[in-house]
Amino acid sequence: MHVSAPEAPGRPASHAELRERLLRLYEESDRPSYKAMDTAARTHGVALARATLSDLRNEKYRDRRNGWDVVKAVVVGCLLCRGETEETVAAELERWRGWWSHVSVESGEVVNRKAAARPEPPAPEPVRGRGWFARRWRVLLACVVSFVLGIAVGVLAATWEDGSDPSLAYDACGEAVAPTSQHGSLALIAETGPPKKVVRDRLIQLKVQLHPAHGWIAWAHLEKTGDPQDRLWLDWSYQESPKDHSRWRQCGAQSISVGVDTPALLVKDAGGRERWFRACGQVPDWHRAPTANGTFCTSWTRPRT
Repeated sequence: MHVSAPEAPGRPASHAELRERLLRLYEESDRPSYKAMDTAARTHGVALARATLSDLRNEKYRDRRNGWDVVKAVVVGCLLCRGETEETVAAELERWRGWWSHVSVESGEVVNRKAAARPEPPAPEPVRGRGWFARRWRVLLACVVSFVLGIAVGVLAATWEDGSDPSLAYDACGEAVAPTSQHGSLALIAETGPPKKVVRDRLIQLKVQLHPAHGWIAWAHLEKTGDPQDRLWLDWSYQESPKDHSRWRQCGAQSISVGVDTPALLVKDAGGRERWFRACGQVPDWHRAPTANGTFCTSWTRPRT
């Protein structure tokens, strides 16, 4: 069903032009529903925010700088809903990621190096011998399943403590958003370390920012450090101050040679559920007190937005 253009388009010059191409892809894919696109996008590890499609069509947001997770969700949703093969989706994602990286660099955005360098997961092996009808049937089934899941999501959101953790639907770093340097940020809570040392010369912060494309985001930042082998990470959960390690996810730990900021997560996920966060740091052995492990964390907190 994929129809190749007579000539491959060149790289877009701006986020506005990239948005126009996303909108054109959506129109050429017969404008699939939000539910169908979100279900398709989740098969590739991303979620489609409910407001994304309306924002895409709203001229007011033509200059909005969409993150890679938004671009990926729209591309995957459109292609799978119109019956493209996984091989085509993988190839198109590679091309769109190149376009997105180009306009991000051209616009002067600071893109987190660890997140930008993360390779795409390998595409699933294509199903052989089933053809066009099988692909259409999978899309139809996905649409039906998304409708059923939509009815059940409210119940699951209220009772997940007794079942599976919704954070398991995400990678360890969730949406892995890169904070932008063009908007201010706020240190929500901080902690010094290392523990039990007379001089606690490290400072870890949990920072938040109202991102222009993603809304409120949170990440860990190492404000003061004394050794290039210091590390930091971001813990996050859907429970208040979880005691069981199985109830929170850890984004990192990363050496500060990678950067003094972790990737950021949305304060509320695509389903509107609020998340709890804490920032943690760790010093190498030679900076630790004799009876301490060198790890220090802020308390758990939930950003109020």
